[in-house]
Amino acid sequence: MTNASAAAAAATKSIIHVAGYQSCGFYRRAASVVASLSLLFPHRLELVQHEFPNREAYRNWLLKDPTNFRKGVSAKLLNAGGNLRGYSEIDNHASSPFCWLACGKGGNVDEVTEYIGGCDATLDWCRNFARPAAPTTNGAKEEEARMVP
Repeated sequence: MTNASAAAAAATKSIIHVAGYQSCGFYRRAASVVASLSLLFPHRLELVQHEFPNREAYRNWLLKDPTNFRKGVSAKLLNAGGNLRGYSEIDNHASSPFCWLACGKGGNVDEVTEYIGGCDATLDWCRNFARPAAPTTNGAKEEEARMVP
């Protein structure tokens, strides 16, 4: 891979953060699926895990610490005018995992670009990420190419 292609790949690489507590099955499932995809598509996807030792530590980080990560994400996305999908979901999210896209690996609120949600929303995001593009025939999607006028 040339430097130019590496730079292009890095510019389009999705960095997905998955935060949760160690004994939570939903956190483990979401992190495992994202990890698998990042192995299959290393130039398109990177996983950053934020694993907490227990539910209490996780909820303190998400809801109570001075940083109050959930509140920070909600405020940042609202103020940035970015993707506000699920804005009320963010304010109500208290379960594990909490997943988001970011422009960096640090896990700082300032790096958040999009809220994904919990386990089910993350699995949906992964399905969309891995869905193959529709084949084209002469510039038309295959379904369109087979249609009779």
